[in-house]
Formats: sequence, structure tokens, C-alpha cells
Amino acid sequence: MVHKRLFLMGAGALAISSAAIAGQPLAPVVSLHYTVRENDTETLQKIVTVPLERVLQKLERVAQIKTSTNSGTVDVEIGFQGPATPQDVAAVTSQIEMLKFDDAVVIVSRAIELRAPRLSFDEVQARP
Repeated sequence: MVHKRLFLMGAGALAISSAAIAGQPLAPVVSLHYTVRENDTETLQKIVTVPLERVLQKLERVAQIKTSTNSGTVDVEIGFQGPATPQDVAAVTSQIEMLKFDDAVVIVSRAIELRAPRLSFDEVQARP
């Protein structure tokens, strides 16, 4: 089972959606990819994805957060009000460096980069 979630935050989300509808190139996002030893998607959602979402929502200029949790992987894209910048990558990196995961989590690898958005969803769960 794959968990996919989308968080739209404020007016910035409208700007991202308008660009997509108008056929304009989408602004760069900050992308996170975690490879984890945990293979149970439900557990991974609870102990990695949800804590990441909580901490990333606190960053300035965040307009949208998309997450996809699958067996052994968590992918996150953070869209900002305006194009993401190297400073946004640094802010995301700083924020997640302070995050302490459950002791049961074994992070195999983590990648953070600035790039064009890739996550898209057929079915999206909006933030509660």
C-alpha cells in the first residue's frame, strides 16, 4: 500500500495551481528522498512521514507539501511561494537535521535536492 498526501498552505498553493493549469513550467521544489529499513508502509507513515510533514509545515514561504510513502521509501516535495531557492534547501536541511525519529527507524540513505516537481497523485488526501 502506498500513502500519498498533499498539504496546501495559503495563497502560495493558488499560485502553484494556477501555473499548472496555465501550462507554465512549474517552479522548482525542494525534494527529499529517504530510504529506510522499515518495510511496513503504515509504520513508516507514522514514524517518518508524519514527523517530516509537521516540521516542514513550519518553514517560511511553504505553499505545498506532497508526500509519498511506500515500502522502504519516503518521498517529499516542498513547494514554496515562488520558486524554491538554494536558501530553501538550506532551511529544509537545517529543519530536518534537528528532527529525531523513533529509535526503531534505520535511515539507509537521504537525498535533498532542488529540482522540478515529480510527485503527482491520482488520489490525494487533504490535510485534516
